[in-house]
Amino acid sequence: MEGFYEQIVQRHYGAIFGFLYRFCGRRDMAEDLTQEAFLKLWASPPPALDLDGARRWLLTVARNLAISHFRRPMVARGVDWETCPEPADGAPGPAEAGMANERADHVRRAVAALPRVLREAILLREFEGLDYAAMAEILNVPIGTVRSRLARARSALAERLAGIKEAL
Repeated sequence: MEGFYEQIVQRHYGAIFGFLYRFCGRRDMAEDLTQEAFLKLWASPPPALDLDGARRWLLTVARNLAISHFRRPMVARGVDWETCPEPADGAPGPAEAGMANERADHVRRAVAALPRVLREAILLREFEGLDYAAMAEILNVPIGTVRSRLARARSALAERLAGIKEAL
């Protein structure tokens, strides 16, 4: 059974960490919450766990952990947008890389500025690639609510990023 958990960690660690990093905006917090989510999986796995179903379960746990973390008193809510270096091979030139990094930074900030329910909807759909049914299950809301949250999130992002598009 231990090999099964190793496979789950290998397959889903990056996705869970990425979701939490985009959700929280801080690398250290995302690392801690990701480890906590996997510890919860180890301590009390769901009854019918398979490799693919583990991602949905872990995303649900990760979301709940992040929400609980921000509800705790005295939590620093500053956003630390660390940048990851681009790969050297096939990398754009300095001007193109600078523009791309600036655009990505604007998008990250716009997503981070969304209210939590809109931010988690856009992250699950656009960054995690989940369908509406999976999102509804994770968020524990009807599919119609998922659709309306996504529409509101996309509208808010378009509004926030409209002026930036012309500047870049």
